[in-house]
Amino acid sequence: MTAEQGIFAVAGGICVVSAANAVLRRDPLVSALSLTVTLFSLAVIYLGLGAPFLAGVQIAVYAGAIMVLLGAGRLEPSRVGRPPVTGAAILVSLALFATLVSVIVRGTLPTVVATKPVAQDHVAALGELLFGKYLLAFEVTSLLLLAALVAAVVMARKRSNDREWPR
Repeated sequence: MTAEQGIFAVAGGICVVSAANAVLRRDPLVSALSLTVTLFSLAVIYLGLGAPFLAGVQIAVYAGAIMVLLGAGRLEPSRVGRPPVTGAAILVSLALFATLVSVIVRGTLPTVVATKPVAQDHVAALGELLFGKYLLAFEVTSLLLLAALVAAVVMARKRSNDREWPR
């Protein structure tokens, strides 16, 4: 096993364990911190795959957003019990973990193979792809993220009898 494969295996293992912890915990604070660890380990994987721009965006946007959420100080432990799909989620998580372990044991982890020189301007190449070939997918994703943001604001609003929101 090469050093790159070892780093990939460790970062992948941390990613899987922290993602499972984020899903299975009832305390939103612990879940948010676990999700932050998951996103940082994904950034390490991106670095190992030769995508430093994606790693930076991963940390700046997603992990940064979670840290801002944590700074809001309004996270309270959930009073709701486990959702009915918890059993299915546990089974899927175990299946994915078993797949990860089997890939590590067999030693078939992906390696970074440089078949041609890496472009000096990663951002320009990524921009050309996002706003050229994948423009429709990029715009649909932005609409889905906007809808998720609106839904999060509506769900997080203060519920009271005197209708303080919206102002």
